[in-house]
Amino acid sequence: MDTVLKSFNPISLRKAAIVHDAIVLLVAYISANTLMSGLFILASRQYFYQSILFLCVGIASNYFFGLNRGVWRYASLHDLVAIIKAATVTIVVFTLLIFMFTRGEQLSRAGLVLTWFLTMFFLSAGRIAYRIFREISPFGSRKSLNGNTPYVLLYPMSDSTDQYIRAVRHHEGNDHSIVGIISETADNALREIQGKRVLGTPDSISEIVANAQSSGVTISALVITNPDTHSDRVANIFDRCREADLKVLRVPSVLGNSIDIDDNSYRPAPIRLQDILGRPENKIDAKSIADLINNQLVLVTGAGGSIGSELCRQIASFGPRHLILYENNEHNLYQIEMELAKAFPNVRVSSFIGDVKDDKRLEVLFETNKPTLVFHSAALKHVPLVEANRLEGIKTNVLGTAALADMSAAHGVRMFVLISTDKAVNPANIMGASKRAAETYCQMKDVTSQTHFVAVRFGNVLGSSGSVVPLFQKQIDEGGPVTVTHPDMTRFFMTIPEASRLVLQASAQDELWAHQRGKILVLDMGHPVKIIDLAKRMIQLAGLPRDKKIDISIVGLRAGEKLNEELYSEREHVEHVETHGYSMISPETVKPDQLKQLMAELKYHCDCSNEAAAIDTLRKIVPNYVPE
Repeated sequence: MDTVLKSFNPISLRKAAIVHDAIVLLVAYISANTLMSGLFILASRQYFYQSILFLCVGIASNYFFGLNRGVWRYASLHDLVAIIKAATVTIVVFTLLIFMFTRGEQLSRAGLVLTWFLTMFFLSAGRIAYRIFREISPFGSRKSLNGNTPYVLLYPMSDSTDQYIRAVRHHEGNDHSIVGIISETADNALREIQGKRVLGTPDSISEIVANAQSSGVTISALVITNPDTHSDRVANIFDRCREADLKVLRVPSVLGNSIDIDDNSYRPAPIRLQDILGRPENKIDAKSIADLINNQLVLVTGAGGSIGSELCRQIASFGPRHLILYENNEHNLYQIEMELAKAFPNVRVSSFIGDVKDDKRLEVLFETNKPTLVFHSAALKHVPLVEANRLEGIKTNVLGTAALADMSAAHGVRMFVLISTDKAVNPANIMGASKRAAETYCQMKDVTSQTHFVAVRFGNVLGSSGSVVPLFQKQIDEGGPVTVTHPDMTRFFMTIPEASRLVLQASAQDELWAHQRGKILVLDMGHPVKIIDLAKRMIQLAGLPRDKKIDISIVGLRAGEKLNEELYSEREHVEHVETHGYSMISPETVKPDQLKQLMAELKYHCDCSNEAAAIDTLRKIVPNYVPE
């Protein structure tokens, strides 16, 4: 029977629904009036015309209220309300028309009331009967439960779970059986949704899985049915499922009555790494960013890097007049240039190979392109590598930033945005100390020039080049072990798109920067994540067979690494900002004249390749730099 139903396309089914409702309208009107006036009324010509008029009004009313656009297998209270409205309007309009044309002759008032009730009853009965038939039909071709059928749990107890159960039940291709529901609270114990019982809370998942196993049922996964579930709950569920050796899947979209019979949108998909960071992504004010970017000449340094390339994508989406890419890696520059040309053909893009330390190259770029906004993402960021190449780290991160900042101020750039890092807080390595020195220089330029200099500080970004996530993924793909430096090491994490959006939003606060000079913005990174927990979650996300285990090896801290990072130090005053997603801080800094002198000394020592003297000068700029 399901095969027969499936052979009809949606248009055929809609036509069948219209015919059904037309028949129901006639049956309701004839039945009501026959009961009230007797069978002899059927011989009346006027009654015949009334029946035709009622049918026409009813069909029009049903169309107006969308009765034939709903999917009957998902018939619900929403459809019942529409039926009541349609039946009521039909009776009212029909009565008015009869009084207009015949002054109500041969019109039974009691028959109208009974017609109203019968119309609602018959229209509802057909839909309810069809839904019941599809729910319990013995003729369905759905896959029967057998030893190969995966068993799953659902989370949480909510409307979305109710909708998911209905969708799975209706879909002929479902490939799993629902064992029960996990509720966030113990108050729902033993309650049911669609015959599926609440078995416990997240803390009892391991026990539930073990009890099912002892009964011969192997639960293989848990499905999160609500796509809006807060990420800290997702992270908790994920950890509980990891302990029970369960996969975690997530329904990607909200289910509803509009789902078509052949729609696969209910199918759960593996959750993403950003779903288990334990923090929700911050929302942005797109209008303020558009006001900042639209029709502007925008320069992005480090345009081929992880953050730089994402900044380019998002900046291009806001319609700049000219987007200028500056990058010293030829391959990366080519890749982002080709991507932007394809995705944003109407945006003018120019690419420049160059180093931020090259004053002459920068001079030519500024003279010929005259950028109004500068996003400075170029930097050396890999802590152990920078620690092993200290002078290069200082040259790029400090002197390169200073050269670009001076050029921006000299050419009247409206705003200069420095991409900074949480490693600049109480730095224990050259990378962090050099970025703090870059922050300090931009703070000084912000209070001594017309250009607004904005330093935006945030933690690690998922998937960036040189970050731990690609390393872990490579080690998992190779079968392990996954190397973690310390079991207690923590880091702040944010997705690359979210970090880039928040950088743009922070930069777009013109009113803020008009009155707040020399400040630093810190993005809201949520709570720090243990690196070892991140490794465990990534192994779980890999979906490896139960008999294949990936070991985790503790290898010890590397040169310059801190156990825990911070977003601001105790000596940095944190100020409240109305816009959600970041806060503002006022760090200690160096007086402008003194800083200029120290920067000149730093450049001299770097030119002379005097590493020890350069580091001593750097420590004068960043007094809280304590090498580990």
